Amino acid sequence: MEILYQVGPGERLLAQGEYKYQVSGKDSGLAERWSLHDHPYGEALIHRAEVGGLIAGFRIKQVSHFLMRPDYTPVSLEMTQVIENNPVRTIIRCGPESIEQSISSMDEIETQILEVPIGYSLFFPPVSAQGFIVRRYSMERGGRQMLALVSVRIQPEAALPLSVELQAIEYQHLASHEEIETPAGQFTCHHFIRYDQHMEQQLWLDQNWVPIQWSVPYSPIMKWEYLLTRYQREG
Repeated sequence: MEILYQVGPGERLLAQGEYKYQVSGKDSGLAERWSLHDHPYGEALIHRAEVGGLIAGFRIKQVSHFLMRPDYTPVSLEMTQVIENNPVRTIIRCGPESIEQSISSMDEIETQILEVPIGYSLFFPPVSAQGFIVRRYSMERGGRQMLALVSVRIQPEAALPLSVELQAIEYQHLASHEEIETPAGQFTCHHFIRYDQHMEQQLWLDQNWVPIQWSVPYSPIMKWEYLLTRYQREG
């Protein structure tokens, strides 16, 4: 797996794995590898991921380095995105009420500051990062809950760098002990629905909040499935 920063000598591996991205039951051409470490002295969590492959005629590689506090509050996100050999580097620094995004492409640097709601989460492409969002969900309250997201999106069809927008997305917890079988094994999962516009996305996470399967029905004939194919957890 390609990473932006080497694993430090004091970091401890918590989990690692791989996903296959499928469209309507077939391999999409994209795959993801990821790892999660904790920082020395428990000061932070570090999530690394690489997503790459050939999709819709575009060759894509995206490498991310996500730093967060132990309560999953985002600190910074750094991503290198290569579409058809055009590299773009994005850095997002997270504050409690605003974020600063810097995009470096060729010899140009573009910076913007965006005000954000209190208690927001970052929504960005690796599937393995989705569990950090639902940690904001109150299991005691239950029902449909609106979560504030800062969404970082890829636009490969226009060869554009990562764009940032604010969203409010509803999540609903359905069950705590559903059995899900994947190529990586069988898991007891939390089952959530993610309501995004007209879509009801099905999301299953294990008891450590790692995504096991994510089903996204973009249309009646095109459904994306993100399946866990390898999973290792330490301790």
